[in-house]
Amino acid sequence: MSTFDPQSRGFPLRKNFDRTALEKLLHNLQEFDQDLARHLREELLGGGSPTLSRSSFEQLLHLSQTNGIYSPAEDLARSIGELLFGRPLG
Repeated sequence: MSTFDPQSRGFPLRKNFDRTALEKLLHNLQEFDQDLARHLREELLGGGSPTLSRSSFEQLLHLSQTNGIYSPAEDLARSIGELLFGRPLG
């Protein structure tokens, strides 16, 4: 799994994000995208320093920009972005 610095895309990852809030959001995201929820959980909550793969970042970014097509999932992706980066993706 390749990691990268999301700051290179203008989104510095907060290291002190609320892990409990993220777990709740990921639990809800599972309903729409089990693979993404699992990857984010492993990368960000799996112990050690939180990291984010380019693939997970791109998937989260894409999901947050669906123009309402997947409205509940889009809202979750934006909330996750706000929690991790201090602002919503998209």
